[in-house]
Amino acid sequence: EFVDDYLVLQKQLMDGELLYKITIDENIEEDKIQIPHSLIYTFVENAIKHGLRPKEKDRKLQVQVFKEQERVKIVIQDNGVGRQRSEELQTTDTGKGMEIIKIIIKGFNQLHGGNISYAVEDVLKDGIVVGTLVEVWV
Repeated sequence: EFVDDYLVLQKQLMDGELLYKITIDENIEEDKIQIPHSLIYTFVENAIKHGLRPKEKDRKLQVQVFKEQERVKIVIQDNGVGRQRSEELQTTDTGKGMEIIKIIIKGFNQLHGGNISYAVEDVLKDGIVVGTLVEVWV
């Protein structure tokens, strides 16, 4: 709900030029997933700020939550400008977002005996970057 509220606001700020979809597999018991609420929000915020806001139209973001190999997997994918282009456009501000994510995950895993991990990669089509993909495992 927190991420959805943020995306509703961002869509308004982008004059409606943002399509997004959040899907949660029906087999997922949302109330039983232990994850810091700010974790997914931070990845989504990064997708908006660094990948999608630099585009003028055709902005798309997808968040999916499902089970894979006995773990919950959360996928955040955008069709933004990509990490390298974002750096060239200097869309970064403090650059602390990813550091904060690492600290949040480390602390959460230590405190709760969890095993949260993540990976970030470019989405390629015919060798051209067409967005960014984040995978979070809980």
